[in-house]
Amino acid sequence: MTVQIISCAFYCVCSIASKLVSRMAKQICELLGSKFVIRLCVLMFLKGATVHAAQAQTFSELLATLKTHPQLQALSYQSDASIELSKAALGLPDPVIAFGINNFPFANPSFSEFIPTNKSIGITQRIPNISVRRARSFEAKAQSQELGIKYQQQLSLMRAQLATLLLERDRIQQQTYLAHEQNQKYIELSEVVKSEVSSGRSVVFRLAEIERERAEISTQLVSLENEMTMIESGLRYLLGQVPDTKIPPSNEPWPWSGNPTEFYSVALAQAQIRILNHGVDEAKAAWKPEWGAQLRYQQREAGDNFGGDDFVSAMVTVTVPFWSKRNQQPRLRAANALLESAKFQYQESIRQAEAEYINLKSNYDAAESIVIVLNEKINAVNEEIESQRINYESGKGFYSPVIDGEILLSKLKSDAIKERTRGKIAATQMAAMLMSNAANNELEVEK
Repeated sequence: MTVQIISCAFYCVCSIASKLVSRMAKQICELLGSKFVIRLCVLMFLKGATVHAAQAQTFSELLATLKTHPQLQALSYQSDASIELSKAALGLPDPVIAFGINNFPFANPSFSEFIPTNKSIGITQRIPNISVRRARSFEAKAQSQELGIKYQQQLSLMRAQLATLLLERDRIQQQTYLAHEQNQKYIELSEVVKSEVSSGRSVVFRLAEIERERAEISTQLVSLENEMTMIESGLRYLLGQVPDTKIPPSNEPWPWSGNPTEFYSVALAQAQIRILNHGVDEAKAAWKPEWGAQLRYQQREAGDNFGGDDFVSAMVTVTVPFWSKRNQQPRLRAANALLESAKFQYQESIRQAEAEYINLKSNYDAAESIVIVLNEKINAVNEEIESQRINYESGKGFYSPVIDGEILLSKLKSDAIKERTRGKIAATQMAAMLMSNAANNELEVEK
């Protein structure tokens, strides 16, 4: 009997709890809209699936993955190739070995009837200009150094691009949340305005404005969804995956000491000058001679008219710059012209890097200033909302101004998020321009 009473009581409690949950779910759907609830459930499911499928990675782990990017690997192999070419430039060409017969009679073939007939074997070694070879070796080493700087620059740019994509993704997620929040506020405002119209307040025109503003929110959501697709595409290009990683708020932009050689672009221009300096050295060394050595062993067979004998021939060759006016001199003038051009490009790279850094710093400062202004507006709107709420609760005002203030507050927060992200991206890009920057350090990442 006792067991039956307990079972009956348990069934009644479960039944009451089920009805309460069902009623609460219905009220939530009526308040937020069924579409929003469905969308929220789907997002929660997808978020859970994403977290389960993709483990959270730190930013330093993403950088390790980034270093395996094909573009960086290609630059690394190109640098290795230049090092090997610098070694090869110092080497000698292969010797030439020749076998043959000399002065062999065609009408009466014989090795013993004709005195000049002999068998021979010879070796020839060409010895190119050592000064030219050294200049080419130094040039290849300089090219390897240039490729090393390019590798570091590309890695820094990709690091900044990765940070930018993660920052933009975080911005999109926050703005999407605020856009849905605004949409629900508009639904609530529409109901409030309708009730105010029925009570005699002349605000019918506000209903049309609400529908127009809701259409703008829908357009904004579509744009944000498109931006998210582009962000994920960029992450797949950089990492081969879409990581579930967030980065902490950026610090102040990495300061520049004023030395232009700290910029990657200027360092690359300097490297190009070093390469062309070696090119000038190579052109100057072209006036020096190239040497060669030949050694030939010949054998004659004994005949009726002479006894057989062996003999050796040796020869040294040397080049003479006889055609220098049409060969070496034009090459030297061309090398000097390229060097002068590189020096002007170096000056141009300094101006361009400084201007770009100043522009980014201006964007950062402007974004920070705008965020301060928006925060002041947000505080003012919060105070106005509380004032309107007090008026409404005291019976002196309407509730629609409260919701209008909340919608404006959501818009201001969205604008502040956008400006704050713009400032962080500018700081990231400023750091990417410098050869020594805080972005090279491992960042602590929120999981």
